[in-house]
Amino acid sequence: ALAAKTGYEGLAGGVYLTGFKLEDVAIHTAGMLANAKLIPMLNGDTMTLTNSNKSGTMSIACTRTSAGIKGGDLVAIADFVRSQGDSSGGSLEVAWTRNGEPKKIVFQKVCVQDCPPLQYAGNDLPSYDVKFTYATYSDADYPKWE
Repeated sequence: ALAAKTGYEGLAGGVYLTGFKLEDVAIHTAGMLANAKLIPMLNGDTMTLTNSNKSGTMSIACTRTSAGIKGGDLVAIADFVRSQGDSSGGSLEVAWTRNGEPKKIVFQKVCVQDCPPLQYAGNDLPSYDVKFTYATYSDADYPKWE
């Protein structure tokens, strides 16, 4: 089970998202920057540079629904947020259960990067690849090193 909830200034109290197709990869994320880089040196050594940057991009595959903005239609929400000229972003909370274990990640400063205005398919519901950027995320399962 997957639940996604967005919180933007124009959507008071947040909205649970709808429109996820059962047989699609619903959410795909990727880091914006590599967190480690190896630099080969002329003498055969290597230098390693690391950072703790957690910014990235997110693609959510969904379809339009008749739910509208308040009902959680992600395509309608993304179009609404984009039309507001949002530059500070909102939050996106993704929760799911796998083998009876609840998991949750909250993405912060989420901004709409791209959302197609129209996709049309004859004998299927078309997938909209809605793209976002995020500044950071917090994972409830983050390990504590002791």
